Amino acid sequence: MVNYIRILGRRGSTAADPWSYVMPLAPSVWAATFAALLTIFGILAVLSKIDWAAMPFSPQMTSSMYIRAMLLQDIPKDTSNRWERVIFGAWVLTVLVLTESYSANLFTLLAFRRVPEPYQSLRAVLDDPKVVMIWFGNTAYTQFFEAAESGIFKEVYEAGRRGRITYITPQEYVETVNRLVSRGDHVLLHPDLPMKLFLTEDFMDKEMLIPMAFSMMLPKYSPLREPINEGIRAAAEGGLYDHWLESTMTNPKSCKNPPTKIYVNSALSLMNTWGMFATLAAGYVIGLVVFCSEVLLGKLCAPSEKLK
Repeated sequence: MVNYIRILGRRGSTAADPWSYVMPLAPSVWAATFAALLTIFGILAVLSKIDWAAMPFSPQMTSSMYIRAMLLQDIPKDTSNRWERVIFGAWVLTVLVLTESYSANLFTLLAFRRVPEPYQSLRAVLDDPKVVMIWFGNTAYTQFFEAAESGIFKEVYEAGRRGRITYITPQEYVETVNRLVSRGDHVLLHPDLPMKLFLTEDFMDKEMLIPMAFSMMLPKYSPLREPINEGIRAAAEGGLYDHWLESTMTNPKSCKNPPTKIYVNSALSLMNTWGMFATLAAGYVIGLVVFCSEVLLGKLCAPSEKLK
């Protein structure tokens, strides 16, 4: 059989994230939205320089109306030109699509809790300086990346020289999984066949690395070679080996691909939503500070009675 190195790591917690309300839209969507808003402000600034005195209507639509529409607030009576109405209508349509998408995704985030799986590839492990890799020492796998002259396995070797690799022996296997991998700051890289004994809802494995052929070893020129080869071929082709393997492992298929989303049927609590209230309170505090600053600056900059 051919076996692969797999990554065994701690799966994340299913606890509700109080800041999940900011997650429905990606940062790129927010950046594109504000970029479009700034573009509209630029168009309005250019068009405001045109002399509209001879026109039937003078432009009345200001940039604040676009912000009010984005915040789902009311707008004054429309007395603008047709070109302004077209621009404003397109912006309202964009805001409508964004708000509906946000509402749908927010509902999904509140109803379904995602199980984080931070290390789905060797690249993700290398990019996290806090995680330590665990390898079996003095094996073909360690010789492979120690001899690598370039590529990602060369980076693995360099990470090991910086203290990010712990080497263990077969006798330490079970203890390592229970003590180090379960903490979340270590990942085990090992052939996936024995790791299936440890795959539960608490762990995850994704990427397959370094294929290696597994076989039986016999003394050179042993007369048992041909009978053993015939027996192995018959067991593999007849599916007997796979049957033995699945009966030995405890529910291997389910543990190999555990669900990454869990449906939660529970009422919202303050522990799940305190992030929204914290943002609201921060907004009120900032608004109060700005208001007090305006009042204070107004008094300081106001002309005195003597100057009047």
